[in-house]
Formats: sequence, C-alpha cells, structure tokens
Amino acid sequence: MKKQLRMALLALAVSPLMALAQQQFSTPELAANALAEALGQNNDSALTALLGDSWQQFLPPEGIDPDAVARFQRDWKISHRIVQQADTAWLDVGSEAWRLPVPMVKSSEGWHFDMAAGEDEILTRAIGRNELAAIQAMPCLRRRAAGFLPAEPYLG
Repeated sequence: MKKQLRMALLALAVSPLMALAQQQFSTPELAANALAEALGQNNDSALTALLGDSWQQFLPPEGIDPDAVARFQRDWKISHRIVQQADTAWLDVGSEAWRLPVPMVKSSEGWHFDMAAGEDEILTRAIGRNELAAIQAMPCLRRRAAGFLPAEPYLG
C-alpha cells in the first residue's frame, strides 16, 4: 500500500515536469501549425514533442486512423482558427468548426498542448458517442422485442 502511494505521489510530482518537456510556442497559432504539420507528415517524434510522451495512450489499439488524419488535413485547408479564452486556446477546423479536444495553454514558458485537459474531453466525447449509439439502437430493440411478445398476454 505504501509503495502504491509513493508511486502515485511520484507520478503526480513528475507529471508537471513532463508537461514542461513538451515543445513550447510563442503563440497558439504556431502550436496549431506545428500539430498540423506533424500530422500531415505522420511524424510520431514530432507529435511526442508536441503532445508529450503519453499521447499514444489516447489512440485506439490499431493506431492513428489515416482517414481521420486525411479529414483533419482537408478541414485544416478549408478553415482553421484559434479560439482563445484567457490562457487557454482551442483549435477549430473545417467549415463546421470541429474542435480539437486538446486545448493549448499558456505557461511561463509559452503555449503548449495540455493533454491532461484533453484527456477529460476525449473521454467525454467517447461517452457521448456511446450514449448516442445506445439511443439510436433503442427503436430497433423495441421492434425486435415486439416480435417476441405473445399476441395474448399469459394470465396463468
């Protein structure tokens, strides 16, 4: 138990240092441009420098979806803009302004991507997709279940 507590405290102490190891930028626009370039080049080491060592834990087991990258690149070319609120900035891309789930935050060193905040948003979006899928499945389940109901209720 004590060992687990020590490991948890060590992880908490080291996590700010990991964030500082990320590449810093003078503006959120430069950070967003670097991300688009790294994605376009499929450059894992550049993505690690931008997002931190743990960025790949947020990917599905099969890795980066090339179709998702192609959509991002297409939408980036159509439109991209930074929406800034104080020391936090968000990247919106495409005509529908799809928002990157990982914000950029300003520290004393400059702007960097905040994967800790992104983790919450990624999880929220995944839960939302799962809930929508469940809601969309309900009418089908109701129709299928109706086929198994007896015409006359059993009053046995």
